[in-house]
Amino acid sequence: MEFFSQWFAQLTLVWHPYFFVSVTLAVLLALLLRRHSGGMLRFTALMLLLFFSFLLLESALRAAAIMSAARVLHYSALLVLGILLVRQVGLCWFRLLIPRFNLHPPRILEELLILLGYVGWTLYLLSGAGLELSSLVTSTAVVTAILAFAMQDTLGNILSGLALQLDQSICLGDWLEFEDMFGEVIQVQWRHTAIMTRFGEKILIPNSDLMKNRVKIIGGQTVPGRYNTLYFYSSYELSPSRVISTVQESLNRTLIDGRLPAHPPVCQVYDFNDGQITYALRYWVADPRSVGGVRSLMWQHIYAIYQRNGWYLSAPNRDISVLSAARKKQSFSHPYEHNISEKLQFLQQVGLFKVLTQQELAQLAEQLQTVFFVEGGTVIVQGQPGKSMFIIVRGRAAVHVETDGVQQCVALLAESDIFGEMSLMTGDPRQATVIAEQDLLCYKLDKDSFAQIIGGRPELAESIAELLSQRASELEAIQKNITRPQQAIQKQRLLGNIRRWFGL
Repeated sequence: MEFFSQWFAQLTLVWHPYFFVSVTLAVLLALLLRRHSGGMLRFTALMLLLFFSFLLLESALRAAAIMSAARVLHYSALLVLGILLVRQVGLCWFRLLIPRFNLHPPRILEELLILLGYVGWTLYLLSGAGLELSSLVTSTAVVTAILAFAMQDTLGNILSGLALQLDQSICLGDWLEFEDMFGEVIQVQWRHTAIMTRFGEKILIPNSDLMKNRVKIIGGQTVPGRYNTLYFYSSYELSPSRVISTVQESLNRTLIDGRLPAHPPVCQVYDFNDGQITYALRYWVADPRSVGGVRSLMWQHIYAIYQRNGWYLSAPNRDISVLSAARKKQSFSHPYEHNISEKLQFLQQVGLFKVLTQQELAQLAEQLQTVFFVEGGTVIVQGQPGKSMFIIVRGRAAVHVETDGVQQCVALLAESDIFGEMSLMTGDPRQATVIAEQDLLCYKLDKDSFAQIIGGRPELAESIAELLSQRASELEAIQKNITRPQQAIQKQRLLGNIRRWFGL
């Protein structure tokens, strides 16, 4: 009983009035920081529990007359309380006050200054305990040199992490390409930088490696987008200028994610090797997450361009087999090619060709070319000349009409619908732009193929002019809903245009 009374008496002597102020301040700062620093309430509770435990043990040791151990516990309690207040004050400064001035220093600087605060408080307590700082610095220098030599890799990573955050050469959200790794920066810590790949893998890269080696930043805040490259091949029979112009013209009008490219794709001749021409297609990607998807879409469009032009798409191989150009073309077109009876069946459903005999339809079916467009591809462009028409076999297309610089969708076309017939029959410029809403399979009929039929039976021109005038009236009715009325297209004018176009 006497021991407990002495313990209580020592406890009252150990407790200083500034302890109450310090503990109260620590509680208030913890409540203030609870939304800005996760775990601050738990950290404060643990540190205060440790502080009170040291005070209770100190008073017990003093009651037992063990003064040396009691002195150690006294300074230990002060150390714990000081570390708590230093961290809270540092967090208030960096996370509450500085952001009010629109300043956002790197997190590693915050941790470094708080660590210096811990060291300063520890040295102050050691000085108060009677330890000479000069001798401490001398002995610490030797220990520091040994530790620095033993931990040079760790210290290099820490200093590199500090440099990366201070100069902000790599920011959170940037996409890095480093050696064989590719991903988004999600953390820049003291020792490492963490990136997340497109496949959900988290990779830790030592900061010193990022400082020593070359790092490519390919997206994010620092780089809003970049050109990517894919390579495709063709034979020497195809003119490079024709391939380049066709690919660029098609892809410049292709919708990617519902909109035209912000930066036009660029097609170039890259190399002549292994008996073929290598082309490089440079295309813009704004979001690094979609690199694979956009690359796949570009391949689809290139395949479709080659298919509808009847070109052979080569590949980098060492094939020594002998194939004729006709055989290559036949094998390439086979997946979409229909037989004559199927083509004839489609032609019989087209109102424009109802005036043709069965023999003439069969002759026309032999001339149809099967073409394919990937979703988003532009089939025809308003205002451009044309000598062909299209019959939709599978898929859907949208008709856009531009007036006074404003383009609006006025109709949707589906299976068995036709478009481009006015340009085929009269040579007039295209009256609308047609874009593939889905992957589109069409039959294409050009002027030379139809000229063989109408040249043998000129009286067809009048019947066709009648049908075209009805189609023109329908288009004019659609346009009246979106713009001012236009002059009606008369049958006689169409008939004159047809005769002049086909030389009748």
